[in-house]
Amino acid sequence: MSLSDLKVGELAKLGHVTAETVRHYTREGLLSPQRHPDNGYQLYSATDLERLHFIQRARKLGFSVAEIRDILAHADQGDSPCPLVRDLLAHRLPQIRARDCRARGTCPANGAGTGELARHA
Repeated sequence: MSLSDLKVGELAKLGHVTAETVRHYTREGLLSPQRHPDNGYQLYSATDLERLHFIQRARKLGFSVAEIRDILAHADQGDSPCPLVRDLLAHRLPQIRARDCRARGTCPANGAGTGELARHA
Protein backbone atom coordinates (compact mmCIF):
# COMPACT_ATOMS: atom_id res chain seq x y z
CA MET A 1 0.00 0.00 0.00
CA SER A 2 1.39 3.34 -1.06
CA LEU A 3 1.08 6.31 1.27
CA SER A 4 0.10 8.45 -1.71
CA ASP A 5 -3.24 6.84 -2.45
CA LEU A 6 -4.86 5.80 0.80
CA LYS A 7 -8.59 5.21 0.94
CA VAL A 8 -10.61 6.38 3.94
CA GLY A 9 -10.42 3.04 5.75
CA GLU A 10 -6.69 2.68 5.12
CA LEU A 11 -5.94 6.15 6.49
CA ALA A 12 -8.19 5.45 9.47
CA LYS A 13 -6.34 2.21 10.23
CA LEU A 14 -2.92 3.85 9.99
CA GLY A 15 -4.11 6.76 12.11
CA HIS A 16 -5.78 4.53 14.72
CA VAL A 17 -9.15 6.24 14.29
CA THR A 18 -12.45 5.27 12.72
CA ALA A 19 -13.30 5.91 9.09
CA GLU A 20 -16.05 8.24 10.32
CA THR A 21 -13.44 10.32 12.16
CA VAL A 22 -11.48 10.68 8.91
CA ARG A 23 -14.69 11.69 7.09
CA HIS A 24 -15.51 14.21 9.83
CA TYR A 25 -12.10 15.87 9.64
CA THR A 26 -12.43 15.92 5.85
CA ARG A 27 -15.84 17.65 6.09
CA GLU A 28 -14.31 20.13 8.55
CA GLY A 29 -11.57 20.95 6.04
CA LEU A 30 -8.72 19.56 8.13
CA LEU A 31 -7.85 16.86 5.60
CA SER A 32 -7.75 17.43 1.84
CA PRO A 33 -8.03 14.22 -0.16
CA GLN A 34 -7.79 14.09 -3.92
CA ARG A 35 -10.53 12.44 -5.98
CA HIS A 36 -9.71 9.38 -8.05
CA PRO A 37 -10.58 10.38 -11.64
CA ASP A 38 -12.17 7.04 -12.52
CA ASN A 39 -14.21 6.12 -9.47
CA GLY A 40 -14.44 9.32 -7.39
CA TYR A 41 -12.93 7.71 -4.28
CA GLN A 42 -11.27 10.11 -1.89
CA LEU A 43 -7.55 9.34 -1.81
CA TYR A 44 -5.38 10.52 1.06
CA SER A 45 -1.62 11.06 1.12
CA ALA A 46 1.22 10.75 3.60
CA THR A 47 0.67 14.45 4.32
CA ASP A 48 -2.90 13.69 5.33
CA LEU A 49 -1.62 10.97 7.68
CA GLU A 50 0.79 13.47 9.27
CA ARG A 51 -2.06 15.98 9.61
CA LEU A 52 -4.27 13.31 11.17
CA HIS A 53 -1.59 12.57 13.78
CA PHE A 54 -1.24 16.32 14.47
CA ILE A 55 -5.02 16.68 14.81
CA GLN A 56 -5.12 13.81 17.30
CA ARG A 57 -2.34 15.32 19.43
CA ALA A 58 -3.96 18.75 19.33
CA ARG A 59 -7.37 17.32 20.30
CA LYS A 60 -5.76 15.51 23.26
CA LEU A 61 -4.40 18.87 24.40
CA GLY A 62 -7.91 20.28 24.25
CA PHE A 63 -7.74 22.28 21.04
CA SER A 64 -11.05 22.69 19.25
CA VAL A 65 -11.53 21.74 15.62
CA ALA A 66 -11.79 25.47 14.78
CA GLU A 67 -8.47 26.18 16.52
CA ILE A 68 -6.80 23.29 14.72
CA ARG A 69 -8.20 24.58 11.43
CA ASP A 70 -6.64 28.00 12.14
CA ILE A 71 -3.27 26.46 12.99
CA LEU A 72 -3.26 24.32 9.85
CA ALA A 73 -4.38 27.27 7.70
CA HIS A 74 -1.38 29.30 8.92
CA ALA A 75 0.95 26.42 8.14
CA ASP A 76 -0.65 25.86 4.71
CA GLN A 77 -0.09 29.52 3.81
CA GLY A 78 3.59 29.18 4.63
CA ASP A 79 3.25 31.24 7.81
CA SER A 80 4.67 29.92 11.03
CA PRO A 81 1.74 28.94 13.23
CA CYS A 82 4.00 29.20 16.30
CA PRO A 83 2.74 32.60 17.55
CA LEU A 84 -0.87 31.45 17.22
CA VAL A 85 -0.12 28.16 18.97
CA ARG A 86 1.74 29.97 21.76
CA ASP A 87 -1.24 32.28 22.32
CA LEU A 88 -3.70 29.40 22.31
CA LEU A 89 -1.52 27.37 24.68
CA ALA A 90 -1.04 30.31 27.04
CA HIS A 91 -4.79 30.34 27.57
CA ARG A 92 -5.16 26.57 27.57
CA LEU A 93 -2.13 25.53 29.66
CA PRO A 94 -3.69 26.13 33.10
CA GLN A 95 -6.68 23.97 32.07
CA ILE A 96 -4.40 21.24 30.71
CA ARG A 97 -2.29 21.21 33.83
CA ALA A 98 -5.33 21.15 36.12
CA ARG A 99 -6.82 18.24 34.13
CA ASP A 100 -3.50 16.38 34.30
CA CYS A 101 -3.20 17.06 38.02
CA ARG A 102 -6.72 15.71 38.62
CA ALA A 103 -6.06 12.64 36.47
CA ARG A 104 -2.94 11.81 38.47
CA GLY A 105 -4.57 12.67 41.78
CA THR A 106 -1.79 15.11 42.64
CA CYS A 107 -3.88 18.28 43.05
CA PRO A 108 -3.89 19.98 46.43
CA ALA A 109 -7.15 19.33 48.29
CA ASN A 110 -8.18 23.01 48.27
CA GLY A 111 -7.45 23.46 44.54
CA ALA A 112 -4.55 25.79 45.28
CA GLY A 113 -1.49 25.22 43.23
CA THR A 114 -3.05 25.14 39.79
CA GLY A 115 -2.44 28.86 39.52
CA GLU A 116 1.13 28.37 40.63
CA LEU A 117 1.61 25.70 37.98
CA ALA A 118 0.33 28.12 35.37
CA ARG A 119 2.78 30.83 36.51
CA HIS A 120 5.70 28.51 35.82
CA ALA A 121 4.66 27.88 32.21
